[in-house]
Amino acid sequence: MCSSDLAGPLHAVRVRRPAPQIRVHTLGRLIVYRDEVPIEPSAWPSRKAREILAVLAARGEQGISRPALGALLWPEAGDVGNRLSVALSHLRSTLDPERRHGTDHFLRAGRDHLHLDLEHVAVDVVDFQRAAETALRAHRDGDPRAARMLETAASLHTGAFLESEPAEEWSATLQEHVEQVGRALIEALADLHARGEDPAAAVPWLARLLAMDPYDEPTYRAVISTLWRLGRYGESRRFHRTYALRMRELGAPVHPWEALREPSAGGATLLT
Repeated sequence: MCSSDLAGPLHAVRVRRPAPQIRVHTLGRLIVYRDEVPIEPSAWPSRKAREILAVLAARGEQGISRPALGALLWPEAGDVGNRLSVALSHLRSTLDPERRHGTDHFLRAGRDHLHLDLEHVAVDVVDFQRAAETALRAHRDGDPRAARMLETAASLHTGAFLESEPAEEWSATLQEHVEQVGRALIEALADLHARGEDPAAAVPWLARLLAMDPYDEPTYRAVISTLWRLGRYGESRRFHRTYALRMRELGAPVHPWEALREPSAGGATLLT
């Protein structure tokens, strides 16, 4: 075999990047994996070290300044430089207890700014937001690959951001943003399938939207109408009964099934 025959495979080996040694799972329960093994809570020298990692994970490539991070962690304190240095040392020792790497391998810490090195640290919320942005753009542009991209991005939305952690003001904004993006993905999938050759494929996504918000009247209209057009009248009526119950709980008007099942009579099959 000549050298040119090996060029392709060898090139592929050269450019392949190793899997990140640290994975931070924030969508749902906060779990940090080191070499694919979860780091036990007892392995953290301090709670502040874990909080720092959560903040940095939320900030992604943008990172955060030292003063801003100190204000988040110790809002009532004055000079927190020493406390922050100790907490950062604890974080580094937890991520790399055997000191196999340099101090900046996982955590890039300049004089005034901190951020995770995303070449060596995988963060699920960062991956989710990147995938969602690309997929939603593909949907807007009419890319034929949009459905697959949207489904892949939606599969990365495994829960609310830090849903198992105490509520903090700094995390609430990202939590709301992640929820909005997750909903946008599902709405796009429902819209795409409703417009496509297989409108039945929209129904599970519409149902998922209702699981997220059981009082969403436009989605009830969409699923009731879609099921009626598919000839699935019993299911359409069952969704209408649930819709009527939820609207009564809100004290809102309840439209009859006949008024919602046909788009021309006030129903809706699409969300966007």
